[in-house]
Amino acid sequence: MKSSRVLGLWNMGEDLFHPQLDSREGKAIIKEALRRGIRSFDSAFSYRNSDSILSSALKEANIDRFSVEITSKAMAVPTIEKKIDISLRRLNTDYLDNLLIHWPARDELLFPALLSLEREKGRKRALHLGVSNFPPQLLERVRKDFDIEIHQRPLSLIWPFEMEGNIKIMAYAPLGMGILTAKGLSAAFKDGRSSIEALKSPSFPLLKDTLLSLAEKKKRSIEAIALGWAMSKEPEWIVFGASKREHLSLLPAELSKEEITLLDTISNSLKESYSRDNIFSHSW
Repeated sequence: MKSSRVLGLWNMGEDLFHPQLDSREGKAIIKEALRRGIRSFDSAFSYRNSDSILSSALKEANIDRFSVEITSKAMAVPTIEKKIDISLRRLNTDYLDNLLIHWPARDELLFPALLSLEREKGRKRALHLGVSNFPPQLLERVRKDFDIEIHQRPLSLIWPFEMEGNIKIMAYAPLGMGILTAKGLSAAFKDGRSSIEALKSPSFPLLKDTLLSLAEKKKRSIEAIALGWAMSKEPEWIVFGASKREHLSLLPAELSKEEITLLDTISNSLKESYSRDNIFSHSW
């Protein structure tokens, strides 16, 4: 199965761990993505002006709404339907292809929000429903009562996981939010990434050396190796960000079964050293 590539719009609406792009550069990146055949985009209510940047870029590129796939997310709060209204207006569309709960929440907030999502689907304002960043036990529990088709969560060599059966995976952060890059492997991060436990794992130096070795052997970039591994897991979608138009030219390296197994072993060993490891201090 070939994963569909999705352009994530987080850095067009927030500057939490990256420079926020202005609307002009954001539109240029979206248009370049369209020229390269990318037709799927990931946004969220909390990404603020990323919605209007996408809408404007699609209009300027003369792209019909029905030819693109738009995913958006909203927090499980009492005002979720109002937030969905706002997202739809900003996107200049009357429906979302995929509508997701952005993060887990307490039951008294989560289950009413899931009922709201079902209403949105019934009103044809959402074609497919999903959740994002849910731990396995919670995902299993909500799927007993709700038609959850999609789970969006990170997938990278520092955040591996067993592919979940009978649900579509929309994987993000294949480069570990910039850690699995030539620059990131030697960086001393001064933002939230400095707290990521994987960086302190005894297995991290081995992962770094292996990536460098494979990159040299295959004459490909570290980023291409990391992306190749993530895509070898065959999620339905893989979400990547771009802060420059040239970042869209990144293609995955082809890895042999032996190379994938080697990276699997190191990645799983690294995962054993942490239980709560992401920039939001949330347990998956």
